[in-house]
Amino acid sequence: NNFGPTQGTITFFDGVDAGVATSWCDTQIVVNVPAEAATGDITVTVNSLVSNGLLFTVNTGSTYYVNGATGDDGNDGSQAQPFKSVTHALSVCNPLSLPDKPGRQGPGDEVRVAAGTYSVGITGETLPLVVPNGVRLRGGYNSDFSQRDYETFVTTLNGGNTSQLVLFSNVGNQTELSGFEITSGNAVNGGGIYCSSS
Repeated sequence: NNFGPTQGTITFFDGVDAGVATSWCDTQIVVNVPAEAATGDITVTVNSLVSNGLLFTVNTGSTYYVNGATGDDGNDGSQAQPFKSVTHALSVCNPLSLPDKPGRQGPGDEVRVAAGTYSVGITGETLPLVVPNGVRLRGGYNSDFSQRDYETFVTTLNGGNTSQLVLFSNVGNQTELSGFEITSGNAVNGGGIYCSSS
């Protein structure tokens, strides 16, 4: 309330300027959120008077779904139209920046994988599966993703004894792999899971 009729400036956490408001009146301000905006206080400045900060939360993570039995990598990866391969789902995820680097911060994208076996021959995986920084790769879902129980809905990553299965390289502690049975990996180091600088 009481923003006044004259447009001032809107500033997100870390000094990110919101630019020109799409709508401004005494009781409401509408702006497009800049891509570089992060979770933190947002303030409004009018005639050199700065408002109290109001917490603004940026939810940046997307959720993608994979079902090796019914999915298709030409789908959009939604719950209703899942991808077929874990490889494809990981390829569309946006990695987070590491804490000491500028760029996108958490929360990261999530990949939910339905029960079944995921391998080169069955679902067309490209191995190793490279998990980007901040991505949560979670198995153990039923076919419509309404339930998760990794003991009931067994989700297997199978390397066919030809390759390393999962690779984590230079990732932080927001990165996750859970709910999978990992089998038949083959590599000098880390046939199932290999972590490098992570």
